[in-house]
Amino acid sequence: MRKFLMLFAMLMLSGVLAFAQTRVVTGTVTDDKGAPIEGASVRVRGSRTGVAADAAGNFKISVSPGATLIFSGVGLTPKEVVVGNLTTLNVSVVRSGTELAGVVVTTLGIKRQARELGYSTTTISNSELNQAKPVNPVTGLIGKVSGLEIQTADNSVNPQVRVTLRGNRSILGNNQALVIVDGIQVDNSYLARLNPNDIETF
Repeated sequence: MRKFLMLFAMLMLSGVLAFAQTRVVTGTVTDDKGAPIEGASVRVRGSRTGVAADAAGNFKISVSPGATLIFSGVGLTPKEVVVGNLTTLNVSVVRSGTELAGVVVTTLGIKRQARELGYSTTTISNSELNQAKPVNPVTGLIGKVSGLEIQTADNSVNPQVRVTLRGNRSILGNNQALVIVDGIQVDNSYLARLNPNDIETF
């Protein structure tokens, strides 16, 4: 019994130490002119951990000591920063005005040849997306993707939209499509804040 208690105590202590090594890093992502970058992707290199910066460019992410963060996004040149022992990290990235960054949606971030998949896929180019000069890039997908249902919540200039793929399939009531931007899951409302001209492919 005593050996069991000692083993249990050691396991608990190692778990606490491992948890203590992970800490929260906060900061702000800005461009070379000091303007905050909304929606910038902040990822931990070598893992699937990542967050998107808020409207003020602020982010908060849990990392291990010595981890490297990758800052990227639409129209941005990716930048890697070693966290070290810092808990606050303000990063300036360079906007790329000559090359479009991609908004790629793949299953769990895995890229494969289309013929290897057991389901249909559709890729919409920038020229197809902007045929009707949409303000909201989602409305530019209307009639271009099989099984995609887009409902507008109002008739404003930039309406809020609801995106559903192949009908209602969730028993929990949330049937909206899963949106992945730069490997980070984002809310559907995030797409409305993107400039359709900055999207290379959907």
